[in-house]
Amino acid sequence: MPYVGASLADGQLPDTVGTLFTATVSTIIRSFDVYNDGV
Repeated sequence: MPYVGASLADGQLPDTVGTLFTATVSTIIRSFDVYNDGV
C-alpha cells in the first residue's frame, strides 16, 4: 500500500512521505505481531 500516506493528505504529500508513513505503520504492525506471538 504505497499510497496510503499520500491519500490521507488528499494527494498533497510527496511520495517519500507516504512511503515513510507506510513503513512506519508496517513496523508498528510487525511490533504488535511479535508481541502477540510472545503472549
